[in-house]
Amino acid sequence: MKKYLIILLFLFSLPAAGQTVSSFPSGLGLEIGFGSNELLWGLRDSEGDRSVFQLSLSSRIYYKINLSQSIKLKPFFGYIRFGGVSEEQDNGYKDEFYFDAFEFGGLAVLEEESLPLNFSLGLKVKKYTNAVSKAYGGIFDEPGTERNWIEQDASFFFDKYSFNIGAGVGTSFSNFYITMEYWVGLNDFKNDDLFNSDDPKIKENHYRLFLGYQL
Repeated sequence: MKKYLIILLFLFSLPAAGQTVSSFPSGLGLEIGFGSNELLWGLRDSEGDRSVFQLSLSSRIYYKINLSQSIKLKPFFGYIRFGGVSEEQDNGYKDEFYFDAFEFGGLAVLEEESLPLNFSLGLKVKKYTNAVSKAYGGIFDEPGTERNWIEQDASFFFDKYSFNIGAGVGTSFSNFYITMEYWVGLNDFKNDDLFNSDDPKIKENHYRLFLGYQL
């Protein structure tokens, strides 16, 4: 975990490369995103994975720093809901996990006037404020059993932090732009205090479509 934090702090400490206090607002932006999530359990044949499509929202603010004419740095901070939804089993059981989290990170963006698209690579860390599991009845209930959603705290089951590496592609028009990003989990997301080191690793991935406006 420490090595990822060091990289993120390094990104935030890079000089503003010619930016001045008076020009600060010109690099400030706001993004609203929506997309879906995957919670992968590392079992054979993807058994136990929770990757059913379900929309969730996120938002973030950033400040764009010009490192060169075509390379920009975008440190950001925001809110995200991530997690995963299971397939419905033959007996009607299904479940989902969701996490409300703050995230911060940075994107290196390639922008060329001759190209209609821009491309980005990034690293970020998320710390959730709550973790919830929802189960539709019991996993071993017989088919036809009357079911209700059962919700409980799941924070004991997972690590407090999730680190991601991601890539994106986007385009802009005037001060508005649209970007698609895909983020892959780097660390084992389960609580190591509850599991053995040789147990399957839990990873969380997610993708987002962002709509943004830059001052």
